[in-house]
Amino acid sequence: MTLGLLILAVLPLQAATLADARAAERAGAWNEAAATYEVLAAEGSGPAVRRLAWLAARRDADGDWDGLEALDGSRRGLGVAGAEGLLGDQGTAPLVRSEAALWLAGQALDAGDAAGAVVLSDPVWASRDTLPRPVLGKAVRLRADALGALGRYDEARAVEQVLAIDTPAQRPSRTDRIERAARHQAIGVASGLVAAFVVLGLLPGAWRGWRQVPRPRPWGLVPLVLLLVGTAVIVELRDHGTGRWGLPLTLGAAGLHLLSAGAARGRGRLGRTVVGALAGLATLAVAWICLWKTDTLSAVGL
Repeated sequence: MTLGLLILAVLPLQAATLADARAAERAGAWNEAAATYEVLAAEGSGPAVRRLAWLAARRDADGDWDGLEALDGSRRGLGVAGAEGLLGDQGTAPLVRSEAALWLAGQALDAGDAAGAVVLSDPVWASRDTLPRPVLGKAVRLRADALGALGRYDEARAVEQVLAIDTPAQRPSRTDRIERAARHQAIGVASGLVAAFVVLGLLPGAWRGWRQVPRPRPWGLVPLVLLLVGTAVIVELRDHGTGRWGLPLTLGAAGLHLLSAGAARGRGRLGRTVVGALAGLATLAVAWICLWKTDTLSAVGL
């Protein structure tokens, strides 16, 4: 009973002291935090033992935490100079140098410099076998994303396999999603060019056609609108948010139908066939753009 009461009395004190140590870490007072963790570790605190090991792995050769302090300053928005100065500093803990390189690589990737991110992560990747699991995970994700952004998808997948060896592979992987997004964007740009080419090509003929009397009667517009609106409503009811393409696609398809109706006016059979084919091609292009821009391509399995 006495031992139990003693434990109940000590645990709140340990929790409060642990909170003080973590506050010291957040403030960058690494020596104070380490001293507190050492006391708690001697009392058998598991969290303190783990945090003490975390700090020990980032201790400089002179026994201080100057490298960690410089990296923390960069992370807090004090500029990249602090992190950059650690890369070639042999007195800084190797793990801190790796974390600094990864942080700088992340900054480069966010700025659109994927090639620079790969270069910065090269030395970290070369020493990946020495990295703790959380740092290795960051290195894998960042390097794979950078390689994927450069279109080097096979290399990116090879990087992801480092973690997939002992963890279930995620499908689609991050690289798969990057590659798919790049492919969708390329098709989207091509679709935009196709739609613009068709519209500009049909516009003069449509202008003349709609000025003639009697006017064209595009009765096919009614079933087209009903089909698109009905499909969008059904899809939306089945899965909320997947029918967002309905309005823009209906407007685009209706506009192309009216355009082709005017452009086909007064043309022979071959001319009407060509106009219809071009309008159909442009409608497919508009459909892709609408699905892509509303992020609903996955709803149709793309």
